[in-house]
Amino acid sequence: MKNVLINIGMGMLFGFIVAKAGVADFGHVSGMFALTDFHMYGVIGTAVPIGALGLILLRGKRGLNGRTLPPPKKASHPGNFPGGLLFGIGWALTGACPGTSIVQLGSGYWGAAITIVGAGLGILAYRRVHKKYFSWQLDSCG
Repeated sequence: MKNVLINIGMGMLFGFIVAKAGVADFGHVSGMFALTDFHMYGVIGTAVPIGALGLILLRGKRGLNGRTLPPPKKASHPGNFPGGLLFGIGWALTGACPGTSIVQLGSGYWGAAITIVGAGLGILAYRRVHKKYFSWQLDSCG
């Protein structure tokens, strides 16, 4: 139960930071893809080195789940490219990735519910399409 409360708290903190940074703002996201608003590039360009520094400082330490940080590197997966392409298209069309759509919904942008439902339907559709068109195991991504 303690880990659940810690995870909820960390999720709320992350959502607050995302909202305050403007990352959940549709105008910033759509402007990033149209190359007219560089706010998101600044946020991402700041978050990546901070995250990398955090991983360097935490190397060899144990996380809340008891596992050593950072997690071991994984081999490339054949679904990475098509999955990333679909993710990027969805992000550009909706102005949100799955995490920011939840922040948008929490901030009162009710249109984000469509993105969340669409992501859920996409997951369900993938399970059905996968059996017919792809040969890798579903659990090989995690």
